[in-house]
Amino acid sequence: MNILYLAHRIPYPPNKGDKIRAFNEIKFLSRRHTVDVCCLVDTPADERHVEPLKKYCRTVTYVKINAKLKKAFSVLSAIFSGKTCTEIFFHSKKLQRQIDQLISGGNYDIIYIFCSSMASYVRNAGNIARVIDFVDIDSDKWIQYAKYARFPLKWLFKREGELLQKLECKILSWTQASFLVTERETEFFAHLPHGNKVYAIPNGIDRGFFDIDKTPCDDFLAGENYVCFTGAMDYFPNEDAVVFFYENIYPLIKPHAPGLKFYIVGSNPTDKVRKLADDKDVVVTGTVDDIRPYIRHAKISVIPLRMARGIQNKILEAISMGLPVVCTSNAAEGLALRNGIDFYVEDDESKFARRTLELLNNPCLKNEMVRSAQMLIDQFYDWENNLNKMESVMASAVKIKKNAEGGI
Repeated sequence: MNILYLAHRIPYPPNKGDKIRAFNEIKFLSRRHTVDVCCLVDTPADERHVEPLKKYCRTVTYVKINAKLKKAFSVLSAIFSGKTCTEIFFHSKKLQRQIDQLISGGNYDIIYIFCSSMASYVRNAGNIARVIDFVDIDSDKWIQYAKYARFPLKWLFKREGELLQKLECKILSWTQASFLVTERETEFFAHLPHGNKVYAIPNGIDRGFFDIDKTPCDDFLAGENYVCFTGAMDYFPNEDAVVFFYENIYPLIKPHAPGLKFYIVGSNPTDKVRKLADDKDVVVTGTVDDIRPYIRHAKISVIPLRMARGIQNKILEAISMGLPVVCTSNAAEGLALRNGIDFYVEDDESKFARRTLELLNNPCLKNEMVRSAQMLIDQFYDWENNLNKMESVMASAVKIKKNAEGGI
């Protein structure tokens, strides 16, 4: 197949949720098909990643945008236009022209849309098969955000979620197939028209990379006693999670675990996250070259997300590295792991603290849980197996479209 792949951010390096999934899709597809990537670059430093990405595809077409200006413009424009902030933020007239040119001369069999924010670029490319990877249900995430935000953000987030729901329904009507990361996610669309064209394609985990035996030892971290949270720290749900943990759960743990530190590991920490480091027992790392040593030397991965959809890569990464996990039900949703056997799932602050202490004080339990969880992630979260299914659906979409065009 000749594939035009549209991504809202440059899918390289695979160092955060959406980039991990997009990169692995491109890497997989490029082994057997021709892939041209079109994307936006919203962080100046990311432009240097264009050349390395070309190793995995035929061409990379990209347009740089100013994220701060676009964010302000998208909010103001959305209020008066009736469109979502997401659509406006990720739309570029320059990229639209380049995509139109590629479609007119590219002889593509299929257009692969990564996230609903890129759908508008090919809304009218009706003569080519189109599939979309929603990844998560963005509309529901924004509605969740609204629960924890204050006015006017509460109003804005709720509005964004409601408009995205309408947009998702429209996209379902003109794409040949849609993907989400879990079966649980597909249930949100099952009752809608065209909901039968939605497929669950779970994320995978690179067990060869997230391997404790292949991770260099860090002497300083090896001497630290800490639990950790990993993730992009300018992402609202991650920011909310670490603040929630520090204010509501950590104080319940500390009296029973003297000297235990809380490591917050991830890029672009907000001012609110940085402020937590005023406590000498909290370490905010910012961007790190390699996240694996921080996972390797931690005692437990704590993931108290109050807002989440889909599969949390941070859970798979921790387990792959031999680190036990305590998380909330939102973080665990959709995973094939079993509460109390493979990890602990608690929403109550005191129970979350109790489970954390239980694992801190019981190395045998930690090891038993990790071994059990690793067996399941090997079974359910293998990129090759999961993307083979995606490829099969894409091939069927191309066939269905060609038959329809030919009047068969």
